[in-house]
Amino acid sequence: MTKRNINILDRIGSLIPGYKGYSIRDEQRNTDKKVRNHIANLLATIEINIKEFQLKLIKSDKLLEATEIESTRKAINTLLPKIKHAPYGVSGFFSTQQLKEDELEQIYSFDAEIAERVSNMLTLSHSLDVETIGSVTLVQHCRNIDETLLKRTEFINQYK
Repeated sequence: MTKRNINILDRIGSLIPGYKGYSIRDEQRNTDKKVRNHIANLLATIEINIKEFQLKLIKSDKLLEATEIESTRKAINTLLPKIKHAPYGVSGFFSTQQLKEDELEQIYSFDAEIAERVSNMLTLSHSLDVETIGSVTLVQHCRNIDETLLKRTEFINQYK
């Protein structure tokens, strides 16, 4: 396997003390954003699944059931921007407060919990039926995600 060519910025950066740390933190910030975008995309897919199910219910003259699942769709729609715009888990280069490895691990733990819940929600959204509409399972997942997201934000804000 051949070694990747070092680009000009990496070569210049190798001459600047502290650049490597900046480069690593920058990559961590990018990864953090990618994870949150992926989770938001999954939530968007779940919302689409719910909308499609609502349309089926409406076509079957089951308007009450279509209305009942609307609260779930709204809860998901409310979560989307919260996930997308959650604070970064990695502090910037010039920040006076740098997160330690164990603190980053805690943030990654919050992210993993959120991702797992969203994955479960996606599975549930593929198998929606009239009997599960009254179930608060998806709404409860949304509440739990919201609580975890709040804990994550509060944890990060301790270090700003």
